[in-house]
Amino acid sequence: MKIASFVLPFGRSRLVCSGNLPGIVIRALGCAAIRETSLARIICLKTIDGHLETACATRLLALLLLALPAVVQAQFTFTTNNGAITITGYTGPGGAVTIPSTINGLPVTSIGGYAFHNNINLNTVTIPASVTSIGDYAFGSCSNLNTVTIPASVTSLGDWAFASCTSLTNAIIGNGVTSIGEDAFGDCTSLTSITIPNSV
Repeated sequence: MKIASFVLPFGRSRLVCSGNLPGIVIRALGCAAIRETSLARIICLKTIDGHLETACATRLLALLLLALPAVVQAQFTFTTNNGAITITGYTGPGGAVTIPSTINGLPVTSIGGYAFHNNINLNTVTIPASVTSIGDYAFGSCSNLNTVTIPASVTSLGDWAFASCTSLTNAIIGNGVTSIGEDAFGDCTSLTSITIPNSV
């Protein structure tokens, strides 16, 4: 299958490629990443063969890479208060999740209560050093969450923050934590290792 030209819409601009579009350009970024954008029409072009001009390929990849941070941020719901972001929910596919340190140029300082509660698709989570608090039940009942590292920037863990994470085997709590809520790791039946700092 040959494509003579290809137009990629992006906001108010367009990227026009002349020549043949190979699927490898899209596959290199991963179909899941594309699927989360408005570019769904070009998911996994595995059946397209041929050769894409180098300049066009470079422009296409650059544009897609610029779109990815916005895609990741779109997976989180949040509130803004006094110039700081609190994560209130997550709508992404799960797996290995990295919480951004900033959204719309503002620091993410808190993971709110119930933000990830009962998300069975979550396997690992990376919490940025900008976060200072994790709310009640923030990760409660995430039954497939298996490991978590809480950075030293976090000073407080809410009640039942990681309760009933039945696949959680390892938890490391940073040295900045001074308060751990009631049953923060209650009913984590697979937990074999937890590091609690002297600051608590």
